Amino acid sequence: MRRTCSALEETTILFASRFLLALRDKGFRISAAGPAIPSRSSGPGLDYHPFHFSRFVDPLADWTALKAISKLIADVRPALFSASTQS
Repeated sequence: MRRTCSALEETTILFASRFLLALRDKGFRISAAGPAIPSRSSGPGLDYHPFHFSRFVDPLADWTALKAISKLIADVRPALFSASTQS
């Protein structure tokens, strides 16, 4: 199933991208993670790590997403980690 972004999601992505690019321009190494949406790309100097997660109550999918995020954190080893949702 191909997922498309709403206008609000695209605006949020654009704002976040500008914020992350500003941090990159200050010398930070930036990595971002989120759902695999075709319109998103890593962009110049940004590492984007897509991963799948369910938007509904699904313990198995939640466990799978938690393992994927944990592995990503272990691989990237960020000095700072922030998580948020749109709703």
